[in-house]
Amino acid sequence: MDDSRPLPPLCTYDFVVLCLVTLFGFANIAMFYSFHVYMQRLGLPPDWRGPLLALEPMAALVLRPFLGPRLTPWNSTRAALAGLAAVALALLSYPLARSVWPLALVRLLHGAGFVVLVSSVTVLLAHVLPRERSGQGFGVYTVATLLPFALVPPLVEALLRVLGDEALVYAWAAILCLPSALFLLPLGRRLARQAPAAPPAATGSKTLAGLRLPGVPRLLTAALFLFLATTPVTFFIKRLALDAGLDDPGLFFSVSMAATIAARLFFGRLFDRLPKGPVTALALAGLALCLWSLGLARGGASLLALAALYGLCLGVAMPMLNASLFLATPPDLRGVVLNLFLFAMDAGTALGPLLGGLLLARGVSLEGVYQVCGLTAAVGLCWVLAARTRESAG
Repeated sequence: MDDSRPLPPLCTYDFVVLCLVTLFGFANIAMFYSFHVYMQRLGLPPDWRGPLLALEPMAALVLRPFLGPRLTPWNSTRAALAGLAAVALALLSYPLARSVWPLALVRLLHGAGFVVLVSSVTVLLAHVLPRERSGQGFGVYTVATLLPFALVPPLVEALLRVLGDEALVYAWAAILCLPSALFLLPLGRRLARQAPAAPPAATGSKTLAGLRLPGVPRLLTAALFLFLATTPVTFFIKRLALDAGLDDPGLFFSVSMAATIAARLFFGRLFDRLPKGPVTALALAGLALCLWSLGLARGGASLLALAALYGLCLGVAMPMLNASLFLATPPDLRGVVLNLFLFAMDAGTALGPLLGGLLLARGVSLEGVYQVCGLTAAVGLCWVLAARTRESAG
């Protein structure tokens, strides 16, 4: 990067709007940290709890390959609004779904709406983010994806004391879709004025072109293992925290996400100056060690210390992986490749709780589940070390 040239602005109207929409969108996902405990309270069969956890991201896993090549900056705003409507309907339906099959249908609808929303916002982000600010930009943007995981769990715990039922909390969360829609509408009008004639939609050939770029498949594989390793933390930490004597399990998320957000805000400028590969590998090594140690925590203080380390490592690894993919991709393929990253996220988010639920149902301890997570993060580290990317211009 030429340091003599002034950097383009990062916090434009469009970028801020996308961060706010993402913030509200992920808030309705963050509250499902206790979904496994909720299903236990409903008395659902243990063998169904893992699949029901996985159904929401599984819907995204199936739909994302069809969405990614067809979304453009000119149709993504309308698609995001449709996704918000589906998410709101799903959230309102949770109080009506108290058995396996109705709950499975609601989870599928929830996943379909969420994948449409997030895929659309990602395409818009690739359109508005300047490449010179990619590392810092992804650092700030992903704060919006993680801030709800710091704020929402303690809020949910407080609401549960009032409402007494997780399903009612989920239904009330539907109201968050309204401000998201209000933020999106002006953005759609702005893009329409910038380019009133929409270009033809991309085809599957662009997906193949993105996968042929040097290093991109290996970075995507690393992302898959990263999400495989970290998703069980979200879904099973409440039980681990209670076993460790932590009265408020939401504190784990508050501490870990505070560390993540601090890393991205205070070191954001360094993300564009440091070598992406070595820093990502170092962060994944720390993450693997932390995940292996989580199951060994025997007190609230040690668990919160590990939460801080976990958040710090995650706060570095995620934006650096995103920035590596962004810089390795020419402008016309960035939306597609970033959606492939989200596809890897979907796969990890679906398979992680599924695997964790199956292990627990077969009698594996939480300590064993988190040791598997640590090994999985180490595999992701190996794929980062094997990646060789070539930075694209533009």
